[in-house]
Amino acid sequence: MQGTAAAEGALPRPRLRGVIHRYASVGFAVGFVVLVVVADAGDRSWLAVYGLAVTTMLAVSAAYHSGRLSPAAQGVFKRIDHSTILLAIAGSYTGIVGVGLDGSARTRLLVAVWVLAAIGMAIRMLWLHAPYPIVAVVYVAVGWVAVIDIGALTDALTGTELALVVLGGVLYSVGAAVYALHAPNPWPATFGYHELFHAVVVLAAAVHFGAVCSLVATG
Repeated sequence: MQGTAAAEGALPRPRLRGVIHRYASVGFAVGFVVLVVVADAGDRSWLAVYGLAVTTMLAVSAAYHSGRLSPAAQGVFKRIDHSTILLAIAGSYTGIVGVGLDGSARTRLLVAVWVLAAIGMAIRMLWLHAPYPIVAVVYVAVGWVAVIDIGALTDALTGTELALVVLGGVLYSVGAAVYALHAPNPWPATFGYHELFHAVVVLAAAVHFGAVCSLVATG
């Protein structure tokens, strides 16, 4: 990511930049295909949206952080990369809420998260150089939209599933904080703050994947 190094204080490009999401995109794609195949027919559309959204985020991030794009393509991919984070959050809600809830509660939560995600994506596409803390707040606000109807989730999910959903949300929030603060930055030449951010995002996605697997298995 040649242009990014200059923008971030001319720090050297960490050797693991983009590697985590490259491998994660392949692993999650396989996992989502298996999940859709084994799920009940009525849940497959929700799971397909969920899988496509999360895999798109990881794949776009891997391409953007590969360091192989032209400067023009880099600028385009930066906007898409930042927007697909919100796409993945809304997609994760689609998997969890679509499979776990029904009726008006499902509709209410999904409409809220997709509307907020669309607003957030518009902000990222139109205001590329927004301050990092503002960007992080947008991500966190979309991620915690479940609080508008937390009772529906607590009623529909088991204790373990709810714990996994909350843990995933906490991890995503931690990742947003790392991204906003550019810290901690453990090994700048190899695994810096951005790699830590990517690692936490993958861990959060894995935790939510576990929650959805439980919902599919018990549904």
